[in-house]
Amino acid sequence: MQLFDALPQHIEDALTASIQRFGVLVPVAKDQHGEILDGNHRARIADRLGVKYRVDVIQVGSDEERREISWTLNADRRQLTEEQRRSVVADLRQQGHSTTAIAGALGVGQSTVSRDVAELTHAGKLEQPDRVKGLDGKSRPARRPTVVAAKNEREAGRAQEALISLGDDAPSRVMDVKRAERLARETAADQRRAEPVEPVTVLDSVDIRHGDFREVLADLSDVDAIITDPPYPREFIPLFGDLSALAAKVLRPGGVLAVMTGQSWLPDYMTELARYMRYRWTCAYMVSGPRNRVHAARVGTGWKPILLFSRHGDEGHPFLLDDVFASEDDDKRHHHWGQSESGIAALVERLTEPGDLVCDPFLGGGTAAVVCRDLGRRFVGCDLDAAAVHTSRERVA
Repeated sequence: MQLFDALPQHIEDALTASIQRFGVLVPVAKDQHGEILDGNHRARIADRLGVKYRVDVIQVGSDEERREISWTLNADRRQLTEEQRRSVVADLRQQGHSTTAIAGALGVGQSTVSRDVAELTHAGKLEQPDRVKGLDGKSRPARRPTVVAAKNEREAGRAQEALISLGDDAPSRVMDVKRAERLARETAADQRRAEPVEPVTVLDSVDIRHGDFREVLADLSDVDAIITDPPYPREFIPLFGDLSALAAKVLRPGGVLAVMTGQSWLPDYMTELARYMRYRWTCAYMVSGPRNRVHAARVGTGWKPILLFSRHGDEGHPFLLDDVFASEDDDKRHHHWGQSESGIAALVERLTEPGDLVCDPFLGGGTAAVVCRDLGRRFVGCDLDAAAVHTSRERVA
């Protein structure tokens, strides 16, 4: 009973190669009269190749029942659960078969098999063979080398550091230095998240906390400045309103709220921040290097807004002689949204005085903590991400 069209040639070739290599993985199903219910293509190719295969015989009572069973068998075969598929992938890969060959055997895309192999290996559920065989029968190394394309000696050094950090987790692909560094950060972050994290750690003048700023910073008072860089995506806009509420509660009279933002949702950020605070000014944070392309707006930008807010009724702030702040270089070594120490230092130096208490509710890689320590300011900050907290504490230790 053939319910489906003839196979396209490339699938026919892949199935033929698969049966030559693996045999028939899924049994052919027949009824008690010998009519095939499921596996016409497999049986046809196996018979042509002289490959033996298992046959399951199912008793059916009518043509209607025969058709229903046939449809069910075909649907079941095409809807392996993820766990079932990965089990077969692990077994065939361990036997030394290429991802292309495994994909042909399972009737799924090669990218699906490659992803399964990578995740199974990372989870320690699959030990990669040294060599594999492809559909052409040739033996090749199981793992292609990782190549990081560096433009100069400086980038080459960064690439080396990233690859050392990644170790066996480095993917088999060609990528640029920024991508390699980001993967290294993400891998390190995953490892740190698995470690226990103390809720509060105080080292000299630096207080770093783990948790939601709306909860773990609620005990603060007499803060001189909140200098922070919240996440920019649209779904985080409500956090700016919560940040405004925190600032109104914990800032001392004359204290300043300085918030770095992106431009895409700027009116929304300002509306949220104005819920409990008074708008003072928009400063410019100049970013060096290539322009960041905002494709939705079709703009290449080289600066970020720094929104300054004050408590309602506050007057007589020190005069800010320059509303342009400069960052010498981009720095994503410690966090994928990280800012440079030079840029954050410019903000801290001009908006606060030595001995002042500075707060960062979105700690990230801990750059503000490091800068405040080095410039003689007291610091308190927090982050929801345990990996960010671990990184920050390591940097100030």
